[in-house]
Amino acid sequence: EVALSVILIKAGLGLDAGALLKLSFVVIRLALIPCVAEAFAAAFISHYLLGYPWIWGLCLGFMLSAVSPAVVVPVLLSLKERGFGEAKGISTLVIAASSIDDIAAISIFGICLGMLFSEGDIAEQLIHGPIEILIGASSGILWGMLSAYFPHRLDNLVVFKRSVMVGGGGLVAVLGSHLIGYAGAGPLACITASFTASLCWKMQGWSSSHNPVADVYSTIWLILQPMLFGLIGAEIDLTQLRLDTLGYGMAVIFGALV
Repeated sequence: EVALSVILIKAGLGLDAGALLKLSFVVIRLALIPCVAEAFAAAFISHYLLGYPWIWGLCLGFMLSAVSPAVVVPVLLSLKERGFGEAKGISTLVIAASSIDDIAAISIFGICLGMLFSEGDIAEQLIHGPIEILIGASSGILWGMLSAYFPHRLDNLVVFKRSVMVGGGGLVAVLGSHLIGYAGAGPLACITASFTASLCWKMQGWSSSHNPVADVYSTIWLILQPMLFGLIGAEIDLTQLRLDTLGYGMAVIFGALV
């Protein structure tokens, strides 16, 4: 969760407000259309190939369709630092779309999972996603504005304190969203808070090329990145994998991508 918070903060700090406003409709299309199409394709294949019920197939599909920020964001920020795609706002477009893609996938996966195991009203499950978006966006904006003005910009330890404010708030959001049952709200709050704070800092004199907090999180990510992927690898138990299971899994993944 710490690594996820750090990469989402990096993503928020790297967004360009002007490009985001200009490309807002493109961002929505790029985020939702591939995500939903891949999820439904995976559900279709798993239903007819593996005999999964449709709801289970959709759960599998939205697990697969979620973009990994840990893979996408560092590459795009690296290209941005070297000036590639800046004229058309490519880095902002892809980073923003990947973040929305994740939030949509998590929210719809939660709805499908709730329909499988919850005994509550279906209407409650359907409004779960919009509530996550509302909680995440509003709390992120509020915390971002708070992080922008506390501490004061002339404070001797302003970079350290701003880094702690943004990082602490992001981590609390990601962890707390799981505790309250709205897992999709945490990542949205995290990226919204860092984007809002970065926007306010630019109004106070910082710029896209001079953002010491972004430099701090770039350094932190260099430390956390190998730990994150190492832990993911450690979770894979090769003794539990059978060749037929691996083959079916590859068929679903590549079939959904095609």
